[in-house]
Amino acid sequence: MSRKMNEHAWECLSKHLDAEFKDYVLLKFSDCYDYSPDVFWGPMIADIVKLMKRREDHDDNIDYKVVQVKRKFGLLRFYVDGCDDYLRGVIALAEWQCTQLCKKCGSYGKEKITLGSYNGGHCVDCRNLHY
Repeated sequence: MSRKMNEHAWECLSKHLDAEFKDYVLLKFSDCYDYSPDVFWGPMIADIVKLMKRREDHDDNIDYKVVQVKRKFGLLRFYVDGCDDYLRGVIALAEWQCTQLCKKCGSYGKEKITLGSYNGGHCVDCRNLHY
C-alpha cells in the first residue's frame, strides 16, 4: 500500500517547518493526491503553508485544502481548494521564487539556461558542468 500524500508532504516539509505545523499539514494535505515538487522548493512551499495557517488563524471563514503540489513544465504548481486572492498572490510569489532556483545545485538568483520546457532552470555553472 502506498503512503498517504499528506504524510509524504509532512516528511518533506518537516525539514523547513517546526513540529507545531505537523497537525496542520496532515489536515490541509489530507485530500492531496500528488505531492512531487522539486527538492529545492521546500522552503518556498513551507512559506506558503505558514501564510495559509496565519490567514486561517485570523479568519474563521477561510478553509484551505491543498489538492496538488508538483512541477509542471519546469515550474511549481500549487493547487488549493478554497483559494482566495490573498493565497493566489502568495502562490504566485512562491512560483516566481522557484524559477530563480537552479534545479541542479539549488543556487538562487544566478543566470539560468533554459534547455526546453522540461529541462530548463539550470544555472550557467551547472549547465557548463553537465552539458
